[in-house]
Amino acid sequence: MRRILRDAGLAGLLGVFALPGYFYFGSHPPIVRQIEVEGAEKIPPAEIACKLEDLKGRHFSHFSTIKAARAVLKDRRIEKVAVRFAFPNKLIVWVKEKKFDFILSADKLYGLSEKLEIFPLTPGDKIAGKLVISGCGWFNGWYYLPAKSAAMGRFANFLRTVRAEYPEFLDKLSQLDFEDRNNVKAYFLDTGAEANLGAPPYEPKLVLLKQLLVTGVPAGNLDLRQKNSVYAFTGSSEGGK
Repeated sequence: MRRILRDAGLAGLLGVFALPGYFYFGSHPPIVRQIEVEGAEKIPPAEIACKLEDLKGRHFSHFSTIKAARAVLKDRRIEKVAVRFAFPNKLIVWVKEKKFDFILSADKLYGLSEKLEIFPLTPGDKIAGKLVISGCGWFNGWYYLPAKSAAMGRFANFLRTVRAEYPEFLDKLSQLDFEDRNNVKAYFLDTGAEANLGAPPYEPKLVLLKQLLVTGVPAGNLDLRQKNSVYAFTGSSEGGK
């Protein structure tokens, strides 16, 4: 009895794995009749499906889903793509669109990702509460591609250090300014106070800030340009460590 059940189970498993292969790659494989797009938010699904329009009417076994995904990825607005078959004759295209993390203030406002990709802003974009990055010069490049400049390099270096040492610091800020190549200015969200972080290395300064901000965001400005020290200013000419 056990042997019969075992053989039946093996036959069932064989059917599970063999039938799809026969269905898709047999002598009469199905033909693509419909392309369905999933995951699109800002890009119209029909625009993405149009990139694979030439696959309609083709047998599933006569093209590569990997190559189909690469064709969709040529759209610089898209970060990831996965293409799969769906019974009986549907091609499912899942996409993940690129999104921006910050607001870049240049000749006008743009979206900016952590990969330094610059986005055009549209009326539906949610920009309230996002950290503003300024002092990186005017934008004259291509959308959805990494921007390359000395100021952007300073921002990328600073961002890597903050992410590693004190990521919560970014949540306390309304703006970061990189106009001065020898100083990073950070403006606190709650009080508007300014912190001058100077030039690299930023690690010891972030350690000091982390210790200082345990008690809350300061009401006055901070100066961390001197090595291993921080000065606090409350608006008068006198300040203290």
